[in-house]
Amino acid sequence: MNRKKRISSFVAAAVAVGGLLSLTVATDAQAAVVYPVKQTVNIRSGPGTNYSVIGSAAAGSNQTFDCYSTGTSVNGNTIWGHRAAGGYISDYYIKIGGPSLKQIGLPLCGSSSNTGGTATKTYPVKQTVNIRSGPGTNYPVTGSASSGSNQTFDCWATGTSVNGNNIWDHRTAGGYIADYYVAIGGPTLKQVGLPQCGSVPAPPTTSSNSALDQVVSIAKAYQNGTYGTFWYVWGGGHGATPGASQGNCVNQGAACRTAAQAHPVGLDCSGFARLVYSKAYNSDVLGAGGTVDQIKRSGLKKVTSPVPGDLVFFVNASGTPHHVGIYIGNGQMINEFTYGHTIQTNKVSDASGTPVYYQYG
Repeated sequence: MNRKKRISSFVAAAVAVGGLLSLTVATDAQAAVVYPVKQTVNIRSGPGTNYSVIGSAAAGSNQTFDCYSTGTSVNGNTIWGHRAAGGYISDYYIKIGGPSLKQIGLPLCGSSSNTGGTATKTYPVKQTVNIRSGPGTNYPVTGSASSGSNQTFDCWATGTSVNGNNIWDHRTAGGYIADYYVAIGGPTLKQVGLPQCGSVPAPPTTSSNSALDQVVSIAKAYQNGTYGTFWYVWGGGHGATPGASQGNCVNQGAACRTAAQAHPVGLDCSGFARLVYSKAYNSDVLGAGGTVDQIKRSGLKKVTSPVPGDLVFFVNASGTPHHVGIYIGNGQMINEFTYGHTIQTNKVSDASGTPVYYQYG
């Protein structure tokens, strides 16, 4: 039922509180209360001064509140009242007569006792992020949310940690996004008052058939010589189809020319990544370009909590990538590292530049 219709259907009783006239709506639980504001105040989109101003309430005007949330402190008061008409006002400016909206019995916004109030909250995401089937990076990717797009959430769950934040936000449209990537303005979705999700999907069992598992398996097979020996060749692997090809030494030095004379056909770092991914995904998903081209592929999403099978690019001070490997966990990668070597395992720290991780899907 619409909040306003629900409130108007109740029997209202005027109650004197501390010499003030407040209107309390009679329900089994405190569903809504009416109080004036002490002065002209801002109405904000969320419970805090860090939220945008969406209107104002004139001094002395009566406002109907149906729940409360905690947020930024105003003169020592962290309670914010949610108006039945929408928006939040700091409890400090509400003329209750002593106690806060929390203390007089209004429910926390989003709690099971709050049948009205804010059942959902909408926030933009900070960057393009994966949407997953459950609360964690161990769940399959079901889609993506573009940078800056508004997402509506109805509850939160705990899961794998992303940069120290283990809260995952459930979308009303389905799927979870790591709270770390949601631009709430400081607090987590848990802290702004949405309820914990009643149930979450069971974590997926590890399957050797998953694409990322196959990426690692195929990379190890190439390293072990299952498909032959592939020497590092600058420009190798960038033909019309994935696979070893003749390299070139354009703009390269003597070391490149010496290596090319000994092994003219082979793979460079991006040619190897392209070949492995093409086999795992049954499609040339990374394409014929080098690292500068690959990192821009539409299917790649930057991640901060990499899993085995993700790509690790190495970028210089200007952000330009110059090397790529296949991350296999524990700070290691399989790659075509440099001249005079075949496919090998290296520590991520062995490569120069800053490592950045990307996931396909």
